[in-house]
Amino acid sequence: MRPEIQTLVNSDPTKYDPNKNGVIDDGDELSQLLSEYQCTRGDLNKQGGETMLTCSEKLEVNDYVSSHNEFSKIATGTILGGGALLSGFAGVVEIAESTDKGFFSVTKKLGKVTKTLSPYFKSALFGLGLAAVLGTAATAIIKGIDNSAEKESINKIKAQQAADGERIMAQRRQEEAERVQREEALRQEELEYRERMNTATSSIEQNISTADKKAKSVNRELDKIKKEVTAKNDSTAVAG
Repeated sequence: MRPEIQTLVNSDPTKYDPNKNGVIDDGDELSQLLSEYQCTRGDLNKQGGETMLTCSEKLEVNDYVSSHNEFSKIATGTILGGGALLSGFAGVVEIAESTDKGFFSVTKKLGKVTKTLSPYFKSALFGLGLAAVLGTAATAIIKGIDNSAEKESINKIKAQQAADGERIMAQRRQEEAERVQREEALRQEELEYRERMNTATSSIEQNISTADKKAKSVNRELDKIKKEVTAKNDSTAVAG
């Protein structure tokens, strides 16, 4: 996937990757991107060329260019346009002034009027030419301002998305670390519980074994006493 698209996805995975598998799956996830970019599936992976923008991003860039550079455009247009106007005006003024200096040298010869072009008229033409050049320069400068503002706007959008993506990824890493820590704590608690149970069971078994041994010992003693009493009773009976 193109880097700028991946940046967008990372900035809002809940929207673009709701199943959290890190992949744009066919179906709703893919349709979401194709709809927002108004492009084909192949465009999402096509590398190179201009930065791809969603329809929403394009509107944001256009608004930024219009508002951010309005003053610069007005200032540039005013200065260059004013300079061009003054240059042209200066030429016209020179033409007007030349009227008294022989702008047209009018002579009648053979019933025809001969008009001689004054050098001042050339000055006027130069002024008008300069106006055209400055106007073209103003247009080029304004276009350069637009391009610069567009790049600046795109960079800001992508920088914010990258920051959002890093914040979300950091939050996910923290949540994952906390989950692992909780599971480790549960495993440790289970191990300690089993250890306590084993110890308790072993102690009980040992006590039972000891009690059984004592019972057997007592029974042997009782059997011995019983035999002794029986033998004594038998010998008393014989003597009587």
